[in-house]
Amino acid sequence: MEEERKLDKNQIIGFVIIGILLIGFSWWNSKQLEEQEANQPKQEQVEEAQNAPLEEVVEVEETSPVDTATAVSEKDSVNAFLKEQSYTIENELLSVEINGAGAQFSKVHLKEFQTYDSLPLHIIDGNSLQNFSIAGKIQTADLIYNGRVEQTDSTQTLYLTANTEGGTLTQWYRIKNGDYQLEAGIEGNGLSIQSGSDISLKYAQDAIRMEKSRKNEMRTSTIYYWETEDDDYDYLSLTSSDDEEELTNIKWFGHKQQFFSTIVEANAGFSKAKVGQAELMDEGFTKRMASAVQFSDKVGSNFGVNYKMYFGPNDYSILKTYPSNYNQIIDFGWGIFGWISRYVVIPIFKWLDGYGLNYGIIILIMAIMIKVVLFPLTYQSYKSMAKMRVLKPEMDELNEKHKNSDPMVKQQATMNLYKEAGVNPLGGCIPQLVQLPILIAMFRFFPASIELRQKSFLWATDLSTYDDVIHWTGDIPLISSILGNHLSIFTVLMALSTLMYTMMNNQLSSANSQMPQMKYIMYAMPVMMFFWFNSYASGLSYYYLVANLITFSQQWIIRKTVDDDAIHAKLKANKANPKKKSRFQEQIEEMAKKQGRRAQRQAKK
Repeated sequence: MEEERKLDKNQIIGFVIIGILLIGFSWWNSKQLEEQEANQPKQEQVEEAQNAPLEEVVEVEETSPVDTATAVSEKDSVNAFLKEQSYTIENELLSVEINGAGAQFSKVHLKEFQTYDSLPLHIIDGNSLQNFSIAGKIQTADLIYNGRVEQTDSTQTLYLTANTEGGTLTQWYRIKNGDYQLEAGIEGNGLSIQSGSDISLKYAQDAIRMEKSRKNEMRTSTIYYWETEDDDYDYLSLTSSDDEEELTNIKWFGHKQQFFSTIVEANAGFSKAKVGQAELMDEGFTKRMASAVQFSDKVGSNFGVNYKMYFGPNDYSILKTYPSNYNQIIDFGWGIFGWISRYVVIPIFKWLDGYGLNYGIIILIMAIMIKVVLFPLTYQSYKSMAKMRVLKPEMDELNEKHKNSDPMVKQQATMNLYKEAGVNPLGGCIPQLVQLPILIAMFRFFPASIELRQKSFLWATDLSTYDDVIHWTGDIPLISSILGNHLSIFTVLMALSTLMYTMMNNQLSSANSQMPQMKYIMYAMPVMMFFWFNSYASGLSYYYLVANLITFSQQWIIRKTVDDDAIHAKLKANKANPKKKSRFQEQIEEMAKKQGRRAQRQAKK
C-alpha cells in the first residue's frame, strides 16, 4: 500500500508540465490585459457603458442590442475623433445629443428636473444602444455619420448621413418648441437592397437610478406596449425583475421608469416585437430594458420610414396630449380604482394645484372634500353600529340561552331578533366597503404622481417618497431587513392614528363579541400597514393620517348628535310591530326545522 501512494517519474513530469503551462498562461493573460488597458482610449463614462458586457441583457438574441465596441470598425484614433463629433438639438424642455459614431444617443437631458441627489436629470447618459437592421445587410450602428442641424423659429432638425451599400443612409430627428417628443425617420437613397425588405430596430436602455428609493423605482420600472388588435396596453411583470414577451402588431413600446419614460412609436406600427428586462446589480441603475421590433413598413433601394420618440415625465396631463394613449403608462390601478384616480382625484388635484398651494395643503383639502362627500355613509355606518351596541344586552341573553343549542337554531333566533328590532347586521360594513375603492385609488395615485416629486411639506423633503428624518447607517439585525435604514415619521403617525381608529370602532361596535377573533385581526392591520408604508410615498401616509383625524372629528360630532336611548326606544317600538317574515328568514327557519328533526332521529337510534 505504501508503494501505491508514491508518485512515479511520469506523474511527476506531468504535474511539472501542467504547472509550467498554468504559470505561462497566467503570465500571458496578464500581459494581454496590460496591453488592452494601455491601448484603450481615455473615454468618458459614455463609452464605458457602451462597451460593457451584455451578459445582463435579457437572454434573447433579438433583444440583445448591438455592442458598439465592435460595431464601428475604424481605427482607435478615428474612433476617438468621431466620439467628439456630437450634435445637439434642444428646446426649453429637452436637450438631445447624438454622436457620429453609430448615430448613438449620448445624452438626453430633461431641463426642468433633477435627480434625488440634486444632479441634472439625464434619461440617457451613455446608457442606451440602438441599431437599425435593413434587409439584414445594413447595420446602422456600424456606420460613421456626418451631421448638420437646420433650425427654424419653432424647430431644430438634425440630419445624420452615412455612405453604405452603394448609396446613402440618413437618420433625422426633429424637435419642436415645448415638446418632449422627437419626430424621427430613417431614409435610404440608392441602396443595394431588394424592394420589400424588412427593417427592424433593436433598442436597449440601462435605466439610471433617479429616485431616493431604488426599491420602489425598481418595482415600478418595466416595459409597456400598446397592442393594436386589442386596442389596449399591457406590460411586462412588475413582480418579477426578469421577464420577456414575444408580440405582434403593436403601436408603440415604452421603457418606463418610476417618473420618466422613453417611448418609441412607429407611424405605421410594428408587425413583430420581442421585449425583455433584467435587473441590474449596479446601485446607480435599476433595470436593463431591451426591445427588438420589426416595422410594418417595407423598404427598398429608396425608402423613408417615420417614427417618434418621447423622452419625458410620466405626467398624466402631458401624456394625455399625445393621441396614442401614452397616458396609460401611468399605473393608477385597474377597473374602478383607475377610474376614480383619472376622473375624480386628478381633476380635483389639478384644480387645487392651479391656486399655487403647497402640496401638503392640497392633500389636506382633498382629504376634507372626500370625507365631506362620504359623510352620509359615515353617519349611516355609525348609526348601524349604535343599533348593534344598544342591542348587545339582548344578544348576550340570546347567546346564553342557546349556548348548548344547535347552531342553526341559534342562528334562527339571532335573525329573528335582528328582524324584530329592524337592525341590519351588515349596516356598519356596507358603507365601509363603499369607501374602500377610494382608499385603494389613493394608494395607487400618490406613488404614481410626479407632481409630488421633490415637493416638500413639514419635515418631508419629497412627498413622492419616504421621509427619513430618523435614519441610521449600518445593518441592524432584523430591523434593517424589514424597515431599511430609516423610520418614516408620517408612517408612524398614520399607523398610530389607524390603531386609535380601530380601538374606537371596537368600542362602538358589538361585532367583536360575536366574532372575537376579528379583534386581533383588526389590531394587526395598523402594525402591518406600518411595515408596508415605511418605504412608500410620505404623501400617501400623510393623506391616510389626515383622513383618520377627520374621521375622529366626524365621529365625535355624530356621537354628540346621536342618542343611544332614543335608538333603543325605537328598536323596542319596532319589536312591538308585527313583521312579515322574509323569504330568507323562512329558508333559515326551514333549515333549522330539518336540522332539528335529523337530530331527533339520530337520538332515537
